[in-house]
Amino acid sequence: MEIALGTRSSRKTFAMTLVEMVARWVGRPRPSPPRFSAPAAPLSQHSHITVLLFNGGSLVDANQTALWGAKSGPWGKGAAPKGLYYMTACFKWSDPDPPYTDAEGFCWFASIEPMFPTERSGFGIHPDGNVPGTRGCIGITTPDSKPCYNFLRAAESVYVVVM
Repeated sequence: MEIALGTRSSRKTFAMTLVEMVARWVGRPRPSPPRFSAPAAPLSQHSHITVLLFNGGSLVDANQTALWGAKSGPWGKGAAPKGLYYMTACFKWSDPDPPYTDAEGFCWFASIEPMFPTERSGFGIHPDGNVPGTRGCIGITTPDSKPCYNFLRAAESVYVVVM
């Protein structure tokens, strides 16, 4: 799926609409005990909220200030299910593990938890190293993934929308 947005004002409107959509979703009852505390006020009132969109070919923040090539699947049970996710951790590994290491040798993983019922688990965002594709995670295909890692580490309250 490709997102085509014309003017900067239409991109801004789209980003605010997306943030409001996430705010409404977060306000809904969640299945099972919550894994995190959701903000009390709408997300648009929180400047520290980051919303990322994954469309099957790229990962972009809703304000379109950052963009990385990305893919999910086809291994294991396939691509990440469509829906809303919340990032719970982002860390680098000192010992490179090929599936999580980019072409520059940087190895990291960001855990994302689905905010909808699913029997699958272990989702994350990481460099798409080794054999192309993932087992359901979002694999960053950009050869140097360190800017994505730095972006995620600096952000607070990261939500990912898999479309």
